[in-house]
Amino acid sequence: MTPPSNSVHAVVPRSLRPRRVLVLGATGTIGRATVRALAGRGHDVVCFVRPRAGVRGSLAPDDSMRLLAGATVRFGDVGDPGALAREGFRGEAFDAVVSCLASRTGAPRDAWAIDHKAHADALEAARTAGVSHFVLLSAICVQKPLLAFQKAKLAFETALIESGLTYSIVRPTAFFKSLSGQVARVRQGKPFLVLATER
Repeated sequence: MTPPSNSVHAVVPRSLRPRRVLVLGATGTIGRATVRALAGRGHDVVCFVRPRAGVRGSLAPDDSMRLLAGATVRFGDVGDPGALAREGFRGEAFDAVVSCLASRTGAPRDAWAIDHKAHADALEAARTAGVSHFVLLSAICVQKPLLAFQKAKLAFETALIESGLTYSIVRPTAFFKSLSGQVARVRQGKPFLVLATER
């Protein structure tokens, strides 16, 4: 008779298993932090970035690859509806899309082209590719939506909610940016603003 085995087999919950994730907007401040966090947890991360990414297109392809170490970097025009499928997904399987994508200027034309249309195109490409989860980082700030980029982001949030796809919407705010402008005033002993939100 064979003695019982004393070995223990750990069962890893499905939610903790590594995933294959496509990240949009990976070269921004939040995007880079998101890529580091995902790669640090063992996920297989592929970043789809503009050939000249970053603020005012300041990052060359080599810069993007250095900033996104630990991830695979693919280049293409996020404003081209077919580019994400051709250059990003490439017919491969992904579990999730995480979008940190944002317009560079926030001006109306840019906002509706990137914060809304590019996202809508990405959602369609994700559905076509069989992606099961779309995560949207939607930094609309803490004020009542008045600006074009806020309205464009909210319009895409609605489209995502109505898409039938499993989704998560995370709203990091621009609060930190508003606060950073106060530091010099505090150091000089000048009056400063305190920002708060109501719930």
